[in-house]
Amino acid sequence: MNEEETEYPYQLSISKFSAVDLDTIYKVTTDLIRTAMKVGGNYDGWETPIVKRGDNSN
Repeated sequence: MNEEETEYPYQLSISKFSAVDLDTIYKVTTDLIRTAMKVGGNYDGWETPIVKRGDNSN
C-alpha cells in the first residue's frame, strides 16, 4: 500500500450534541464500536471542543 491507500478506504465523520457524563460517553462509544464492527469498519475514537454553556461560537 502506498501512503494514500489504507485498509479502510472510506471515512465517516459524525457529530452529536450530548451530555458528557461517563455513562453517556460509554454508551455512545460502545454503540459506535459495535456498529463499526458489524459492517467491517473500525472505530478510531472521538474528539470534542470544550464549550461553555451558552457559547455558540463553535
